[in-house]
Amino acid sequence: MQPFICPQNGEDAARCKKAGIPQEFRAYKTKPELVQMQSQRYFVERSFQDAKQEIGMSQYQVRGWLAWHHLIALVMLSMEFVLTEKMLFKNEYPLLTSYDIREVFINLYAGKGATFDEVMDQMKHRHAQRNADIERNRGIDKLL
Repeated sequence: MQPFICPQNGEDAARCKKAGIPQEFRAYKTKPELVQMQSQRYFVERSFQDAKQEIGMSQYQVRGWLAWHHLIALVMLSMEFVLTEKMLFKNEYPLLTSYDIREVFINLYAGKGATFDEVMDQMKHRHAQRNADIERNRGIDKLL
């Protein structure tokens, strides 16, 4: 397979730059490798989104670098815990998200009033809705 070469100037060069392809990789990677590199960015962006929305990475109000580093270290540890829980329960709950794990903790350990069975029923209902959406989209893809 021929290497994918981005031109140095012109409209195609702007497209390569906009796609986020670093200069050192532009002449040495094949198209499938570049597609894989670009698709891996989704998971990185998704983890940052989860960290900001569910773990509290975007809620820092610190005045110095030391406090910021402490906050980011706690966020990273929390995200590692969430990932471990997802991996631990991937067979039982394949659609488990960081939101689900957060809801379980809030309701069980912060005393928000919901019982474990209620929280699990809500989570199973969300998973059933997600699964129905996935199946519906697969049906649409087959028609196209």
